Amino acid sequence: MGDPNSELIESYFRKSFRLHSPEKKLYSCIGNTSRVAKETSVLRDRLGWIETADLAEVTSVFISIPNSEADTIDDIIATATNAEYVFLEAEYGSRTTGLLGRLELLGFRAIMGRDNITYLTNCNAVLRIIEKGVSLGNDSVADFFQESWSHVGTIPENTLVDLCLAMPNNLLVPARFDIAIKALYARLWKTGRAGIWRDFAYYHQALRITGPSWGVVEQDGSGKTGMDQFQAAFHSLLSNLNLDDIPAVPVDSELCAFDGAHRIASGIAMDRAIRIIRISDNPSNCRATADFFRGTAHGHAPCPVEILDEAAIEYCRIKSGLVLILIFPSVASEQFVIKSLSKFGEIVYRTDLTLPPQAGDALLRQVYMGHGWTKDTSEGSGFSRKVKSCFPFSGHRPCALFSSIPVIIES
Repeated sequence: MGDPNSELIESYFRKSFRLHSPEKKLYSCIGNTSRVAKETSVLRDRLGWIETADLAEVTSVFISIPNSEADTIDDIIATATNAEYVFLEAEYGSRTTGLLGRLELLGFRAIMGRDNITYLTNCNAVLRIIEKGVSLGNDSVADFFQESWSHVGTIPENTLVDLCLAMPNNLLVPARFDIAIKALYARLWKTGRAGIWRDFAYYHQALRITGPSWGVVEQDGSGKTGMDQFQAAFHSLLSNLNLDDIPAVPVDSELCAFDGAHRIASGIAMDRAIRIIRISDNPSNCRATADFFRGTAHGHAPCPVEILDEAAIEYCRIKSGLVLILIFPSVASEQFVIKSLSKFGEIVYRTDLTLPPQAGDALLRQVYMGHGWTKDTSEGSGFSRKVKSCFPFSGHRPCALFSSIPVIIES
């Protein structure tokens, strides 16, 4: 029989590594302790990772330092530039606000916590440069583009672009919420699940993306008409493992795609990198936000809300670093909160909830699950005061999925 605790730690690692798949299985430890040693032994002995003292090479780093030394986090991450994961250990009962705050400023977000160790993933978008500063009219760019050329044909040929390789989850941005719906379909199709539901969701997004026609007709000159042709082309992408067969996706400086949402969604479902052409000086005019689907500008009634709700959950499955924001009834100005948040990123999706204080109690138990102070629910306890301050009365307030402005790292 294996060690049950080691098996549990291994399962936590495997769940975490679904967000990224580091090519280099190298890790390093800053301030090793017995608990960190247990974690790293599983990483080494069960998952085949290798320890190194060279921070510049590691893709995972274990940090165990006092909260008073939070400033040293900057130096560690400045050296560990390839780190996709940080595992932060804290002393039992201590506050890690300073340490976590520094890591968040550097682009890391918490995935989960266990045994006073917080698992964090790097949310910065990493682009691998194949060729930088190439003229758009260059033959090598045309070979990269293939069928996507028509979507950037009005951009001057002397425009300089970068040919890059990226993981497709980096291209899931609030402006292309449609990719989340396509990725939901792709995941279900790959696993052979929920056939009626996935077709329903895919049809309704395609209907609105392609415009006011009821026939689902592609507008890019490809000639695709009708659901059968759309799905056949998508299934072909989901069955092709050869990167060179798939045209590059043109994106702007904020990684919003001009074209290629199906290629991005298939890359997400297949967990494979995709080629992109970054056109930094020209913003993409292709916008399909959640609000686009909620509205009628596409010539149809609003998209069924159950599709959008499921797509928001799928967005969370795909994209690390998202923040779920709850605006409680006690907040005086919802508009002020939204305006303040817009300085730091974009709202991906929002839904409105009406909750009485009793439901607020249950919600806060879920929000603060695992925190010891929530166990005391007596009158005057910290938890009961928290409920009263957030839910003094029944209220109608939004719940929003928030995406910070991406930091793009080139390598």
